[in-house]
Amino acid sequence: MSESTFDDLQVATYLDATHHVGEYLLGTLDDLCRRHDVGYFVTSGTLLGAARSGGWIPWDDDVDAIMFRDDYERLVSVVGGSDRGGLPDDVIFSSQETRRDHITVIPRLLHTGSERLHVGRTRSREPIETRHVPLDIFVLDRGPRSHRLRQAWSRGARALDLCAVARYTTVRDVLAEAQVSRARKLVEVLVVLAALVLPRRGWIGLRTWWVRLPARCRMRGPFVATNYSTPRGRRMSFEEDWYRPGSEIEFCGRAYPAPQSPVAVLTELYGPDYLTPPDAAMRQPEHIRGGLRVRLGDRSWEIGQHDRDDTSTVEGPDGVVDVGGTEAPADPDDTPPPATDHLSGATFRRQVLWSLTARLTAAVLQIVILVLLARGLPPAQFAFVIGANTVMQIVVAVNGFGLLRQIQFRRSRDPHDASLAPLFRLRLNFSWGSAAAWVVLCVIAWAVTGHEYVVALLPAAIWLVAEQTTQVWNGVSVADGRSQDLLPSYVARRLPVVLVVGAALVLDASGEELLWSWTSGLALGAVLAYLIGFRGQESWARALMPGRPQLAERFPFEMGYWWGLVGVQLRDLDVAAAGAVSAQVAGIYAFPARLVAPMNLVTLATAGTAFPQVARHGITRRQLSRGLVVGLAPVTIFGVLTALCAPLLPVIIGDDYQDAVGVLRIACITAVATGAGSLIGMIAQALSTEIARIVGYFSLGFAVLQVAGAAIAASLGDATTVAATVAVTNTLGALWLWRYTARQVADR
Repeated sequence: MSESTFDDLQVATYLDATHHVGEYLLGTLDDLCRRHDVGYFVTSGTLLGAARSGGWIPWDDDVDAIMFRDDYERLVSVVGGSDRGGLPDDVIFSSQETRRDHITVIPRLLHTGSERLHVGRTRSREPIETRHVPLDIFVLDRGPRSHRLRQAWSRGARALDLCAVARYTTVRDVLAEAQVSRARKLVEVLVVLAALVLPRRGWIGLRTWWVRLPARCRMRGPFVATNYSTPRGRRMSFEEDWYRPGSEIEFCGRAYPAPQSPVAVLTELYGPDYLTPPDAAMRQPEHIRGGLRVRLGDRSWEIGQHDRDDTSTVEGPDGVVDVGGTEAPADPDDTPPPATDHLSGATFRRQVLWSLTARLTAAVLQIVILVLLARGLPPAQFAFVIGANTVMQIVVAVNGFGLLRQIQFRRSRDPHDASLAPLFRLRLNFSWGSAAAWVVLCVIAWAVTGHEYVVALLPAAIWLVAEQTTQVWNGVSVADGRSQDLLPSYVARRLPVVLVVGAALVLDASGEELLWSWTSGLALGAVLAYLIGFRGQESWARALMPGRPQLAERFPFEMGYWWGLVGVQLRDLDVAAAGAVSAQVAGIYAFPARLVAPMNLVTLATAGTAFPQVARHGITRRQLSRGLVVGLAPVTIFGVLTALCAPLLPVIIGDDYQDAVGVLRIACITAVATGAGSLIGMIAQALSTEIARIVGYFSLGFAVLQVAGAAIAASLGDATTVAATVAVTNTLGALWLWRYTARQVADR
């Protein structure tokens, strides 16, 4: 419906509705900002109306606010909290940074009790800001002092805006637009295709970096509202002293924050004659292009023909709510994508990319650590270190009866689950208990055997406490869509080990000295990762000391997750099992076997990122197949390259490992099979706790088979036989998991 179809009565009704909603939104913003000490100012038509008459410009139909970048970022952090900063239930904050269905660069408060029919460019997904009556928020960023540089900078921001919008738009959307010329369609199609270089979030992040650049470079030019919606607005510049320290102005009987110099701001916006109203032909509401339906308190308004029926939906504070009052499932990511696209959206790809980067970095550092230890220790002693490291990893993974995965599962389903805090404290009980038990066992083993190697393992107790906590934090980060937090955590954990062990080798350390340097590096890295991750955690996750497990009965252990973790970690005891039979065989087998885990870190990144997505939305068989191909591609590539480079193994770590070349090639096959099993198993565990229990039992059974097979093969043959036995066992396990999971997905 075009605006020409509205008569005077409908226009009056429309303005009455938008004025009431606008005052409500402005009052809500004022209360929010005063409560949380966030600075803002009324601006544009709202400031002009207040200056002219102390209220609305009669034909204006929205309210406008503006704030400096630091205040805006504080506002985003406030409304992003668990209580949304105290916003009413019928008001939401919407912006490109916080919602996938917000297209424009202008952040807004939206009144969800309003339903607006927008007439304009059509897209396959309707932007949320076109559906509700808004309050616009403009953001002031420091610009360059040079006018030409400032113009180029603001135009660069505009270009990045268009790229973000283009990523929201499809070629089909452009071609389906009837009111756009062919020439413009061609240009827009090219822009849409060019914008595919980055995901939408990538363009938004690049734009944010761009608009902050002058301030970071300490430029002292005027401020520019780069998210102003008109080309003219993008070239406007404002001095800081026009706004700060600020004043107040009356608007509809209430005082609101205003610039220190409203005259200077309004002159820049509208020229020196800003108090003179425009010609009568220009006195029209700007956003009346579609119909409007509003419910505010006891009052309601409606104009225009609504194509949607009475069961149409408007966005509520916690999800999609039916107009008639029936609630529909809310998506934790605010806007559910199409059912077949949960695992292929830009957000998911970005999270996988961050997780891949973190785990790939960790894999490289882990391989460096293995090489350093192998160069400094004879094969038999290296096998002992690998066995000790496996035991430590098992303690971290299985300690707490699957609480790590259970916390991640509950966090994925509900970020505010009441069980998260007590489950975390329960996890701390196990963490401190395992560290104490580790010290006691090391002392007992030393007293019984007199072996100095055992004493060198004592610093690992510090690693056990910190590692178990940071692993929970990393799991929560993945569930929250913050996989970028993994990279500093992994680097902080492993880089100190590389540096300390490398320094020990330079100083010709060996035996117990090298072991001390290894365990000391582990402890140092774990503490460093803990300190780096501490500030970004919620209060319940910052607890250091364990508490009483008061809710253990109300929130029982999900044993399926625990059995699964036991199985995944227990299979790494194949080196220890082979070593119990033949130390020489274990020494040759140990290094290639431990390369399987670093090669699979990249595959596990895909599985770990997919876990919360599958827990929320489920998965189709097509997505499962596609995820398996994508997840196995890196480890397959690494495996092929490693197999080709296998003859270099004795050159890298010493002639003692000449017989390990063939073992390494077989281990590359094991890496692919292990990766497939881990990826499918983790996805299956996200489907339901019952499936997780079955998969857990299966993983445990095959782990026992792998360890037993390694021991038997070591007694019957050499390291190559052990490697072949392990490879066959893992391949059979992956095939069974695929058949079972694919059947479960098809049944669902």
